[in-house]
Amino acid sequence: MLSAVNSDERRTAAIAAIGASSALDESIQRLQDALPGEPKVAELSQLLQEIGPAKMQVIKAVRTNDDAAARATRRQHASGHGSR
Repeated sequence: MLSAVNSDERRTAAIAAIGASSALDESIQRLQDALPGEPKVAELSQLLQEIGPAKMQVIKAVRTNDDAAARATRRQHASGHGSR
């Protein structure tokens, strides 16, 4: 998303990111249904929940052309200073 050249590309990338995120969430839900009580699946689900707010902040920042905020959020989360 951050590498998109213009606002139309950014919007398209943001929509694609939201769609991919939704598909991933649904896949994890299906895994939880198929493997109830599996610790690794529960851990994966928890991690996805933890990154959710930061992910949406990045998407929102990119959609509003605030690259600095998007990069800062991404850096903060990657360095372990996010919600964990």
